[in-house]
Amino acid sequence: MSDMNNAEIAFSLFDQNRDGFISSKEMIKKSKTLTPQQVAKVFEKFDTDGDGRLSLSEFKKMMERNEQK
Repeated sequence: MSDMNNAEIAFSLFDQNRDGFISSKEMIKKSKTLTPQQVAKVFEKFDTDGDGRLSLSEFKKMMERNEQK
């Protein structure tokens, strides 16, 4: 499985209402490790269009950034 495939699978796990975006509430609800404050920082950094949601492309950028660390 490719990394992008893994990112798409992870995205679908967070996108509870299947609208094609991840809201901060969805991320807080599904994440077992991130605090609401950490989720807010993720959105500040990776919500590049400022709509308050992460699209698949924004989510993939976040995943790529995490893999480089």
